[in-house]
Amino acid sequence: MDNIERLRLAVDALRRKCHYDPETGLFHNRSTGQVIKGSLKDNHLGRLSITICLSNGKRICMAMEKACWLWAYGVYDEREYDIHHRDYDPQNNRLSNLVKMPRERHQLLH
Repeated sequence: MDNIERLRLAVDALRRKCHYDPETGLFHNRSTGQVIKGSLKDNHLGRLSITICLSNGKRICMAMEKACWLWAYGVYDEREYDIHHRDYDPQNNRLSNLVKMPRERHQLLH
């Protein structure tokens, strides 16, 4: 399975199981209504991460800002682009705070 197909499966699973509120930057479980808080992982450098269970039984762990962008806009080539927090707060995942930018430009900002 290539990268784009993996992200398509992730988007399908996210939209089926979760609702994303772009104003608050939070995901809610569609069946319970509870907020999905995410977790802090060492490899995500202070960013919240979310684990997504795919329809094929596999799981993907990704940064919350990437999940928010995917839920709102769909698949992008994550090898070429990063999702940047405009206010540099890695836990502020409101859609208005996120911007997709070329990876090289994003790396220059950090």
